[in-house]
Amino acid sequence: MDAPEHTCFRRALGGRFSPKRVTRLAETIEQIVDDRLDAMERSQKPLDLQSVFSLPVALGTICHVLGIHVRPEWNSILDVMELDPPLEEDLLADYQQFLAAMTEEVSSLREAPHEGVLSFLLHDVGMTDEEVAGAGQFMVVAGHHTTSNMITLGTLVLQRDRRHWDAIAHGPDALPNMIEELIRYITVLQLAPFTRTATADVTIGDVLVRAGERVQVSSPAANRDPEVFERPDEFDPERDPTGHLTFGDGVHQCLGQHLARLELRIAFTRLVERFPDLRPAVPIDELEVNPGTYPGHGVHALPVAWGADDEGSTA
Repeated sequence: MDAPEHTCFRRALGGRFSPKRVTRLAETIEQIVDDRLDAMERSQKPLDLQSVFSLPVALGTICHVLGIHVRPEWNSILDVMELDPPLEEDLLADYQQFLAAMTEEVSSLREAPHEGVLSFLLHDVGMTDEEVAGAGQFMVVAGHHTTSNMITLGTLVLQRDRRHWDAIAHGPDALPNMIEELIRYITVLQLAPFTRTATADVTIGDVLVRAGERVQVSSPAANRDPEVFERPDEFDPERDPTGHLTFGDGVHQCLGQHLARLELRIAFTRLVERFPDLRPAVPIDELEVNPGTYPGHGVHALPVAWGADDEGSTA
C-alpha cells in the first residue's frame, strides 16, 4: 500500500500501537503468559513449548489488542499462508474459513463497539467491514507467528549458553538489550513479507534496477552485515544492536514492534522466573524446522522439560 492510502491507514493506527499505549497492555499480557505457565505446570513433561506456550501467548495477545475472540484453530493458519505456489484446494478451504471467521468477528463489532483496534477502525475511522476484516486478517498473521517463533527460537538461543538464561533472573535490566540482540540475530522474517517495486531506475551497489522491476529484500543479509555489526554471526547480548532491520525501515516500519518487544520481555521474564531450570528435551539437531511456506522461520516443536527427570503430571 502506498500514499495516500497508506498514510491514512498508518495515521489511524499509529496511536493504537504507540509505546505509551502498548505499555498499558502489560498487565493483560502478564495474565495471558501466567495462564499458559500454569498450563505448563499442569502438563506432562516433556511438552512442546511452541504449542503450549508460545503460540497461545502470541494469539491471545493479538486477539486482545484487536478486540476479537481467541480462536485456537487459528494457531494453524501458518500452514495455509503459502505465498507461492497458490493454495491447494484443502488449504484454500481452511483459509476461507479463517476469513469467514474474521468477517463474523467484524460483524459482531459493528453491532457492539469495543475498545479494540478493529472496532476503532469500524466506528472511529469509518472503514468498511471488508476493509476491517482484511486488516484484521493481516494483523493476526503478522502478530501471531512472528512473535511465537521469536519466543521459541529466543528460548533456544538463550539455552545454548545457560549464562544468558540465568542472566535474565539475576539482571533483568539487561533484558531489553538482550531482546534487541535476539531480534537482530534470529531475524524471524527471513524475507521481507512483500516484494518492493522500483518506481524509477535505481542503482543498488553495482546492480541497475529498472523502473517496474521487483526486488525481494533479505533481512538477515542486512542484520548480519559485517560493515555494520562486528562478528555478526555471533549472538552477543553485550553488543549494541542498534540499526538492525528486523522491523523494516521508513514509512513501512513494523507497526507492532513495540508490542512485540513487550511480549518478549514479559514472556522471557516470567518463563525464567517460573522454570529457571527449563531445558530442551531433545538435541537441537533433531528439531524440525518449518517448511518455509511463510517468509519467516521457526521450528515445528520445541520439547522442553524442567525439574527432576520424572514424567510430571497430566493436565
